[in-house]
Amino acid sequence: MTSSNSTGNRLRRLDQGAAQHLRGDLDLITMMALRKEPQRRYGSPAELAADLQRYVEHEPVTAHAPSWRYRARKFFRRYRVESIAGILVLLAIVAGGTTASIGFRRASARAAELSEANDSLARKTTEAEANAQQARDNAARAEANAERAEDNAVRAEASARDATERKAEFDQLAGVVVHERAVAGIEELYPAWPDKIPAIEAWLEGDVKRLRELRPEIEKTLRKLRDRALPWTEEQQRADREGHGSYAEWQRLRDEVASLERAAAVRAGGELPPVELPEALRDADARTLNAFAWPRVAPQAEEREVFGEEFRALAAAERAVARAREAGDPELYQFLDTLAWALVATGQDARAQAVSQEAYDAAPTASKQDYEGYRLALAKELGRSEQVLRDRREQLQALDREVATRQTWAFADEQDGFLFRTLGELVEKLDALESTQVAEVREKLLRWADYLRSLQTDHDWLLAWARAAESIAANERYAAAPIARLRPQTGLWPIGENPETHLYEFYHLRSAWDGMSVPDTLAIPERDAEGRIPVGGETGIVFVLVPGGRFLMGAQNDHSAAPNFDSQASLDERPFEVRLDAFFLAAHEVTQGQWYRLTGQNPSYHRAGQRLSSLGRHLECQLTETNPVEQVSWAQCYDLFARHRLCLPTEAQWEFGCRGGTTTPWNCARDKLQFHANLADSSARPPLTSWECEPWNDSFIVHAPVGSFRPNAFGLYDVHGNVREWVLDAYVMDPPRQGDGLRGDPWSFVRVVFRGGGYADPARDARSSVRDAEPKTYHHLLTGVRAARMVTDDP
Repeated sequence: MTSSNSTGNRLRRLDQGAAQHLRGDLDLITMMALRKEPQRRYGSPAELAADLQRYVEHEPVTAHAPSWRYRARKFFRRYRVESIAGILVLLAIVAGGTTASIGFRRASARAAELSEANDSLARKTTEAEANAQQARDNAARAEANAERAEDNAVRAEASARDATERKAEFDQLAGVVVHERAVAGIEELYPAWPDKIPAIEAWLEGDVKRLRELRPEIEKTLRKLRDRALPWTEEQQRADREGHGSYAEWQRLRDEVASLERAAAVRAGGELPPVELPEALRDADARTLNAFAWPRVAPQAEEREVFGEEFRALAAAERAVARAREAGDPELYQFLDTLAWALVATGQDARAQAVSQEAYDAAPTASKQDYEGYRLALAKELGRSEQVLRDRREQLQALDREVATRQTWAFADEQDGFLFRTLGELVEKLDALESTQVAEVREKLLRWADYLRSLQTDHDWLLAWARAAESIAANERYAAAPIARLRPQTGLWPIGENPETHLYEFYHLRSAWDGMSVPDTLAIPERDAEGRIPVGGETGIVFVLVPGGRFLMGAQNDHSAAPNFDSQASLDERPFEVRLDAFFLAAHEVTQGQWYRLTGQNPSYHRAGQRLSSLGRHLECQLTETNPVEQVSWAQCYDLFARHRLCLPTEAQWEFGCRGGTTTPWNCARDKLQFHANLADSSARPPLTSWECEPWNDSFIVHAPVGSFRPNAFGLYDVHGNVREWVLDAYVMDPPRQGDGLRGDPWSFVRVVFRGGGYADPARDARSSVRDAEPKTYHHLLTGVRAARMVTDDP
């Protein structure tokens, strides 16, 4: 039973399977073959057969819809074994793929993790690199900043150094202040008496030493400033050269060298250049030609006016000689002498000697000696021509360097320009200070102060003063205003009592010292046979100790019987009674020699060494250092005297000394005035002038040497005439002050007084009481000065 059932079941399953197949592709083939619509049936039996064949071969038939599932079944059925194997392989692949997929996923996850890690690492690396780069950049920036900081520090240091150097440069301007202080301080060192020695030494060791220490740095700064100056332009070079003080000398020396070189070329065998005389000289006579030639060939420097025209001068000299020969001119020898020197100047030595000999031979007997000298001088000149050329070339080279020195300096920086000018001027002032004022202080002031200090313990000086004090105390001339025990007066040496006046006289030592000799060697002047002290060029000031007392100063023209009557008196001469203390008044006007020794200058118009002649009067005079100094102002005299503890006399002192005890218009009779005063007289009066002059002739054209005329009763010379004399007072009408007689404060008034008249004034303008005035700075060739000095209790 069981078996039958199993078989039946199997058959049923087979039938069902066949039916499924029949219902499948065959049904579809059949149905397609039986369709009514032709376009939907097979197109031919071949197509039906082909479709059935495909069925048998398990290939997809065209009657079935071509789906992928249908095609897949057909493919599996057809290739069952291969498909199963493929399936198995596929399953294996799937299984492996699954495993691989899982591994892949895991790997992917790991890769993702790794990738993320890599990405993170990359990011971190990138960040690290970025940070490193940033760090490097920061380091570079830091290094750059450090370099900039270092550069800034260097620049700051350089700027600080420059600022320090700049400050140091400008600090040197302090030298200007030190110099001004040093110069101003010199006045405090006068008079050069013993008590000033500490101040003199402090001045030398203070400001002067400081300026010497500053000098090297100042010169160093000037060199730096010159390096910073703008280039020296050609225009500036030309201007500096032509503006140099030695440019004219350089031009002359250059022309002289060129002239000597042309002559040397001729001496060496060169030919003479052709020359033509100027049109104006072609028909000129011998003298005109000679006058043209001589200044161009003269051997004396003072007569040689032109260089460079020697050959033209030669042509003129030759023509002059030819004309003189033609005319038989007796002065031919003079023209020959000019020709000889023209030949020397053009290098024709042999011919020059021959012509010079001819000039000597032709000279008259009276001129033989002179022309023998000219001949010898010419021969000597020929023998030294080469040496002269060498010397002149060397001189020209030296002078060329000097003239080529740069004087104009321009700067881009105004401060540099200011500093350069100021320091340059300071160096010049330091040179002047060192060469003049420092030398003056050291060589004169300090030496003189030391000398006066030594005098204070000198036995002879102290003894002379002791005797003088004793003699003066017993002298009746000083009884009207007795002098207490007279103490030694610094800088004065007692000479003794004047045998004529019986007044005591003293020698002012400083005005006798030349500033170079040893002061100890100064000689005290001695009296001559007449009891007077001769005045030479080296003589210092001789002071008279004028006694004090009361006197009537001035003059009046109202009452002839009243004191001091003077018919020519003016209102400003009205009389005042004044009491004076004793004082020193110079016996003479200050001489040119004395002024020079005290100042180192001689401002006089008519000065020592001049020789004067009077037009139409056949008079000559030789001026010497004993002539009075003139053309000095009141201010100059005041300052000079203050430096040496001297002073200008007051009007009262001057008039008291001038009168010498008289009350008349002059200190002598009118008819004796020619023996006492150098006034305007016939010796000084030029012809055809209307000057008011006295009738006598004293033989002096201008001022006379001091002491040339007779003194007054006090032993004072030239109080009338010679030169007008400044006094201390202002030009006022006030009563004189008792004691010294001063009238008004001279510093409060413009005009100050001078007294006594001068050599060009008539007698009425030289009276004892006459007054005149000018500003303190006025100076004139008629105006000089007489020194005074107060009697002091100080040593």
